[in-house]
Amino acid sequence: MRFLFTNAFVKLLIILRLPLTKLLLSSSDRLSRYENIVKSQTISGMVPEFNKLQQFLFWPFYRRVQFLPADVQTLKAMTDPVVYVIKNRGQLEYQYFNYLFLKEKIALVHFAKGLCTLPWLPLKAMGKHLIVHLYHFYRDYDEGVLLQDKRKMMALLTANKSVMLSLRISRDYLFGLVKTDPANDLIPLVEIQKTIAQSISVVTVQFLYDKHPDKSELSYFDLLFGEKSQPGVIRKFILFLLNYRRHPRVKFGVPVELSDYIRQSGHDDSGTLARDLLASIEEDWRVEKARVTGASLKPKEALIKDILNDPELGARVGVFAKDHKLKPEDCLRDVQRYLDEVGADVNYSYLQFAHITLRHLWTKIFDGVSVKPDQLNRIREVAGKYPVVLVPMHRSHIDYLLISDLFYEHNITFPYVCGGINLNFWPVGRLIRKCGGFFIRRNFKGNYLYKEAVSAYVRALISQGHCLEFFIEGTRSRTGRQLSPKMGILSMVLRAYLEGACEDLYFVPIAVNYDHILEERSYQSEGTGDEKKQENAQELLKVRKVFKKKYGKVYIEFAEPISLKDYCRQHGLEQRPIDELKNEVAALAFTLTDKMTHVALVTPMTLVSTAVLSLNKKAFTYGQLVTRIETLKHYLNAQRVPYSDLINFSESYAYHEVVKKLCHRGLLKEAVSFEDNYLVIDEKHRSDFDYYKNNILHYFLFLSCFCKIVGRTEEDRPWSSQGILRQFETLKRLLQRDFIFRDGPVVFSDLEGVLAYGVAREFISYDPVKDEIRNIVHQKNQEEFIVFETLLDGIFEAQRLVLRFLKCVRVDQVETKFLIKEIMQKAKPMYLSDDLTHAEALSRFGLENSFKVLSDVGILIQKQTDSGHRLYTATNDEALYEQWTTVLQGLGHHRELG
Repeated sequence: MRFLFTNAFVKLLIILRLPLTKLLLSSSDRLSRYENIVKSQTISGMVPEFNKLQQFLFWPFYRRVQFLPADVQTLKAMTDPVVYVIKNRGQLEYQYFNYLFLKEKIALVHFAKGLCTLPWLPLKAMGKHLIVHLYHFYRDYDEGVLLQDKRKMMALLTANKSVMLSLRISRDYLFGLVKTDPANDLIPLVEIQKTIAQSISVVTVQFLYDKHPDKSELSYFDLLFGEKSQPGVIRKFILFLLNYRRHPRVKFGVPVELSDYIRQSGHDDSGTLARDLLASIEEDWRVEKARVTGASLKPKEALIKDILNDPELGARVGVFAKDHKLKPEDCLRDVQRYLDEVGADVNYSYLQFAHITLRHLWTKIFDGVSVKPDQLNRIREVAGKYPVVLVPMHRSHIDYLLISDLFYEHNITFPYVCGGINLNFWPVGRLIRKCGGFFIRRNFKGNYLYKEAVSAYVRALISQGHCLEFFIEGTRSRTGRQLSPKMGILSMVLRAYLEGACEDLYFVPIAVNYDHILEERSYQSEGTGDEKKQENAQELLKVRKVFKKKYGKVYIEFAEPISLKDYCRQHGLEQRPIDELKNEVAALAFTLTDKMTHVALVTPMTLVSTAVLSLNKKAFTYGQLVTRIETLKHYLNAQRVPYSDLINFSESYAYHEVVKKLCHRGLLKEAVSFEDNYLVIDEKHRSDFDYYKNNILHYFLFLSCFCKIVGRTEEDRPWSSQGILRQFETLKRLLQRDFIFRDGPVVFSDLEGVLAYGVAREFISYDPVKDEIRNIVHQKNQEEFIVFETLLDGIFEAQRLVLRFLKCVRVDQVETKFLIKEIMQKAKPMYLSDDLTHAEALSRFGLENSFKVLSDVGILIQKQTDSGHRLYTATNDEALYEQWTTVLQGLGHHRELG
């Protein structure tokens, strides 16, 4: 069939139809007229118009093919002649590019070796083209020599026309046949560039029928009919029938200026240049394909076998066996068992099914998923070329589903997701493994072989170029604040890089925020003291109720990818053993956490929730709420904090919609008095407001601390910058379990932003020459000042509550949950009597952190059991009690810190 579209076929027509051709072209006037019509159309060039049959048969398929708009814009902007290089191109692919170039108004290709596009033309135009081309073949034909491709290409490229080359890559595994070196097809191109002044742009092109990566092992079907990346005619037809509804895709590479490439190569031999260019083209094909499909996929068993054969792992296991007087083969069997317990077992059929299911689910439960295309493009630029490690904040069980599905939807390599072993229950565990999830135990302290197995698995994924995803917090945040990072997987990734698993890798911090978290009720239940329910099939059946509601929008923000190679070079980590880098791993964890928290969007829900709680009233008017929002937003604007699109588009509409939804859900109730309309907080839902407030509380952290310090000083008493910093260190000790601080003391540069804001809002006066900071809060701005000063009061009140409890109750090796249960039971009357002013201070999570803080300052002694439970014992140091009682009580009044 392919023969019908070749120059050889045309040659045969000439030989057979020579008399007819002479007859048809006997009139020079007719020939001249036809030549004027077809002068811009070569026999293999793209056609300016398709016939009706081609449109009917193929255009429905072509409309489904996906491409990146940015790629098209790049091609449209190019002014130099372009040579598109494709691997094993056929009629179907070339015809699609013809369709795309016409649709997007890209300059058409005028020459493609070995193809004839005349059958694509309307019948009348096809006849005229055929007559002219037959005549020229007859006239110019020299026995045994067709018109030279090189001469055609040179003429077209000199005239700033585009051409397409198809490189026939040899399948040397197929019956041992050796075919022509594809670099030979590039030699004419190199020689043409040497002879013309204008630079030629080389652009690689790929037509991907599906998102499946290549297999590491070829099947008999692959051998007979070609791999998916290099399909034969039969397999191409099968792929066309199976996948045309699943959005096949086209990928264009980055343009390469051939003149610059030749000049930078350092040599002049055309054959050598062509082979080097071929290697560069093949690498570009690999990278561009891997950006969509990921690295070649190995079966789980084959990957485990490769890991077990790793000499470095064998050496470590051997040393362990010798030190513990065990048999190395027994230790390796344990490692194999652990790897089988951990490993993913990816199957793309499951991924396709999951994508269809999840796409329907997101439409049903969300009002949309907000993501910025330019952020995805930054990830796409490094994906495929280097391993990418995604580091999202963990808010919900569906975080990893959203991110994985988002990558699949936008044609970016899917991630292998590290999850807790608690999710490995039937049937969810199997589904997650098939979709790229792998499971690790919550705690494997003391199990050296298990740690080595997990580390080796992470190293194997990175060395093969796969995308990896792990949650640095280790568990979901029940408070809405970022949890302290866990170093386990991060240190394994760093170790893999330092041991040479890859040339470089990129971390991508990710912020995920929800208008309405799916686990809202379960978090509220756990916050009031109920035990967390274990994930199992029975609990899974109850989840269906969750999917009957709408949960607003989801906001996913990607920070700038961070090169680990550059990070290690800047911090001098490359020449040091990983065992000595504990502090450096913690610093890297802080960097990743800081990046993700500072791309988190301020949404209407988080802003309204913060304003509701900062009013510190049980009822308020809508006008009071909006005024408070404006106060908060003024500072956020000064800090250039990112907002969601809806706030940027229409603030008033955004706030009104949130209030309406809160009333519908019962978190707020409307009440009418004889003077005004009020919004009343449902007290049992205060924890819900606190959760969403905590999503953005880190943006106000330094300002709130600064106002706490300044608000407790008299106007006539100046502070020095060092005095302020000392006060910050005290507050930092109290807040280090609720927020993440950089290692080391707070420095003056950390406060420059809040100092400038304080001066601008007339909270303080600052004389940098005398280094004096004075409180100048007055009647006009006192309310605004108090808003910021009291944002952290719920945390401090929980700490005061625990300290009061410890003064009244003897604590000797008591488990945390029993202490919290007793506090929550006995403190409720205190809240009802207004002895406590913040209901969120009674949250189990806030109380847990308060116990940890008081342990950090020495009031409690903590002991951890083998099962991981914390036991607390109170000290008898009265002076220490008095010191921190004074500090915490002072935080509720305008007094100096102790």
